[in-house]
Amino acid sequence: MQLASGSFSLMAEDVFAQQLLGAWRAVGLDAAPRVEGDKTLTFCCPRCAAPERLEIGDGIVLCAACDWGATGEPWAIAQAGVKARPDPARAESEAALAALLARCRFEASTPPDRPVPLYSLAGQPIATAENLMVVQAKMKAGKSAAIGAMMAATMEPTGDCLWFSAANPSSHAVVHFDTEQSRFDHYQLIVRSLRRAGRTTPPPWLYSYHIKGQSIAVMRRLLPAALERAQQECGGVHSCIIDGIGDLCADVNDAAEANALVAELEALAMRHHTLLVCVLHENHGSENGKTRGHLGSQLARKAETNLRLEKDEDGQSILFADTSRSVHIPRKNAPAFRWCDEAKTHVSIQDSGKAYSAHQAKQEMKVLAEECFQGAGPEGLSWAAIIEQIRTRVLVGQTKAEKLLRQMAESLVVEKKDSRYFKK
Repeated sequence: MQLASGSFSLMAEDVFAQQLLGAWRAVGLDAAPRVEGDKTLTFCCPRCAAPERLEIGDGIVLCAACDWGATGEPWAIAQAGVKARPDPARAESEAALAALLARCRFEASTPPDRPVPLYSLAGQPIATAENLMVVQAKMKAGKSAAIGAMMAATMEPTGDCLWFSAANPSSHAVVHFDTEQSRFDHYQLIVRSLRRAGRTTPPPWLYSYHIKGQSIAVMRRLLPAALERAQQECGGVHSCIIDGIGDLCADVNDAAEANALVAELEALAMRHHTLLVCVLHENHGSENGKTRGHLGSQLARKAETNLRLEKDEDGQSILFADTSRSVHIPRKNAPAFRWCDEAKTHVSIQDSGKAYSAHQAKQEMKVLAEECFQGAGPEGLSWAAIIEQIRTRVLVGQTKAEKLLRQMAESLVVEKKDSRYFKK
């Protein structure tokens, strides 16, 4: 259908236009006369933010600017115009999303500050602000001792903190929730932590709460409330330790509930520029460190560091992190601690990581020697032959292979006689 001009006079005899004008005004659409040159505009597009004229025809209207249009009787077209109007709430939401995207966009000219390590283990940074950290272990592996040592490390300690160190120069709050132990055991944990730090009273910025027995709903409300209070009173939150996080979840195997809890924890860490330490049990019988349910899986994926504790048959607890984002502390280099009857507390085992590492390295070299000398006769192997064996089996270059051979000889795994090498 051929459309007429985009404007018409109020005195026109166009019946359709007159009827549409009445319907347009009745539903509250923009039909106030506007003068443009020698024409009077009486219809504006309901969708366009800036006034745009509508082209009018018999039973049809169309906006050339946005291609909105409608057909039918005047009242039906007016109703379609109402539906086409931008929703103010939606427009506000879209504007907010656009602003959020702008804030989240990568900007090469404004790099963020390099994060300051909040906790370190054996000199290696393991945790920074705006992150989650998981401390995991089987039952009775030394988690409580490790948690107490972490808190002590924030208090400028004079005692043994089981390889942990921390920095809290601004005296920001350290928040601790105990959801598992009795009141007496919670009290003793804090007392032992203070003793490690060489203190008899806690610093004013330590907020430790015993919340065992509270409902999940109450505990979930206490966590943000405590962080908000600590933020206001101390000017910031250094870290928050939740022992154990599984008690804040009704069903650790419910993916929706677990994901929502982890998202809530991440939001709190970001909001308060802090670290949330989540203490969680490993599954009984698990050899790969799998923690409880979907909650454990989601935390493992989201955590900056997954710190594991294992206790061996000699009662030594080792601390290692082999699935973390920015630090790797393998089991073979793990620092360790044990219970000391004389000190009546857990103590660090000095050089535990180095001693274990050296022992493990020698064991690995023995295995390599066995493989290299397979099929070798009583005459042994020449230097070139054993170097080639090492390169083939370990997939290293010439220089690395020569270094490994020297180490094998120094460790008395192989010996050299008359330019030939023999397995010890």
